[in-house]
Amino acid sequence: MNISEIVLMIPSYLANSTTLAVIITDLESNYLYFNETFRKNFFYETEILGKSALLTIAPEDCNIAIETVKKCMQYPEKTFSLYLHKQKSEQKNFSLTHWEFSAFKNKEGEVCGILGIGYDVSFFIESQEKIKKSENKLRALLESSEHSQVLISPDFKVLLYNKKAQELSQMIFNKNVSENDNFLEYILPEAYLDFIEAFKKAMQGETIELEQEREFQGKKLWLKMKYAPVYDENGNVLGVSLSTFDIDEKKRMRDKLKSSETKLRAIIDSTNDNNILIGTDYKILSFNRRAFENIKKVFGAEMKEGEDFRKYVVPSREKDFQNYTERALQGETIVEEVCIEINEKEKLWFLVSFFPAYDTEGNLIGVSYNACDIDKRKKYELLLEKQNMQLREIAYVQSHKVRKPVANILGLIQLINPEEMSEENRKYFNFLIQATQELDTIVHEVIDKVHEVQRG
Repeated sequence: MNISEIVLMIPSYLANSTTLAVIITDLESNYLYFNETFRKNFFYETEILGKSALLTIAPEDCNIAIETVKKCMQYPEKTFSLYLHKQKSEQKNFSLTHWEFSAFKNKEGEVCGILGIGYDVSFFIESQEKIKKSENKLRALLESSEHSQVLISPDFKVLLYNKKAQELSQMIFNKNVSENDNFLEYILPEAYLDFIEAFKKAMQGETIELEQEREFQGKKLWLKMKYAPVYDENGNVLGVSLSTFDIDEKKRMRDKLKSSETKLRAIIDSTNDNNILIGTDYKILSFNRRAFENIKKVFGAEMKEGEDFRKYVVPSREKDFQNYTERALQGETIVEEVCIEINEKEKLWFLVSFFPAYDTEGNLIGVSYNACDIDKRKKYELLLEKQNMQLREIAYVQSHKVRKPVANILGLIQLINPEEMSEENRKYFNFLIQATQELDTIVHEVIDKVHEVQRG
């Protein structure tokens, strides 16, 4: 992979970042790419492309860097963070930097290198050194924390602790923690292996965070443990700072929210409507099961989040869809009955709705698109309308085309004098009058029935 191909795959916010240094190496740890921030802050040679990245970090950090690269290749979907000492461009001494390494993949999804994103954290060391000059200041800082904090030496001795740590020890072990105590005595058996692993990584320069549910005196409690390396004035790891946070309420609220989201998803998936959330850039943010099934049925493709939804709009509705979406993005709500031509032989009626969608802070995030299948109902309505039209035509024929000659016959009858007829003809004449009157009554009955049906 050449530099031009790599540059195209780097997001612009990383490539142009003025804070974050970005590098890419091949699988042998040779530099393939770096951004301008890395060049300004960490170059101390005129050219490093093609050279080993291990040459630009402190020798004592090479092993952890190599191990981290191995982890990236072993777990290509994960990101690994660590601290490295690198020489800044204007200095001879090494400065502490924090990096996040992950596997870098080509267009085919194959791991072809390592992506590193880092920044200078030497100012943290300067702050730590100032604090270390006064134990009273450090203790004041510890006591001001609302969380349990303990400083542990490499051989697991307690160096410092705050009041919250003392309270936690009393709650769990019913005893006070003291300086020089073996901290392993304050670790629950079920947490021992996790503690040892996290402590080891922190001693190697990593910052580790763990969330675990523990049971104390019959009560379950969620805790977050943060293991961070602490350095002396020479940049050597002095020990590990263990901070313990009570996240029980937050964790349980998160679980409730997740449960609510699951229930909401179940409700949305149980409806017969097609529900799709479309972003301001027309990308699909979410959809329900019915929408997925119908898209697959009509287009023969499986809809995915992140796709441009316009590819799933039938050609005959593209202009209307564009218009409705743009209006919804302006805050308007649109509800329309539309007939969609699925193919040459099949047309279906839908009630479509376009609503502006907002996040919890009131920011517009896109459009909520809903399509309800009203084909049976709409076609029944159209059939009724057609039948009403036919009834109106029947009423018109009865009123104007049948009623008129009947009325003419009745009028002509009035002009005939039965007295001039023979006895037999008068009898037939009376039959004619009676039949014509009956026909006139039937015509009126038909017209009345038509009007009654139309009124419902």
